[in-house]
Amino acid sequence: MLQRCLSEVRASSTAKLVARTDRPFESPCYQSDVSALRGITIAQLDASLNTSAAWRGAHVCGSETPVSYECRWAFYKFPPNIVTGGGPELQCVSDDTLTCREVRWVRTQ
Repeated sequence: MLQRCLSEVRASSTAKLVARTDRPFESPCYQSDVSALRGITIAQLDASLNTSAAWRGAHVCGSETPVSYECRWAFYKFPPNIVTGGGPELQCVSDDTLTCREVRWVRTQ
């Protein structure tokens, strides 16, 4: 399901809806329950989302504190006339940089 949703976001860059509005495209998937993904590896999650090298800009991993590590996948796309903002992102929080201790939706600004 999430792979299909992410594909819709990718396709939205050429969609007429994005081109004629000032609103970003947001996948309705961000309302789905992703708690069952707890325990999945980051590599498995990335592979299941089929994030190609061309889409890596929407996939970011890093550490904000010494004890937490997170990866996020953006489930939104801005129209060409908008350059800043945020939207729903799938977040994997990891203690070991390998396995998702928690998977949840977050909304960035």
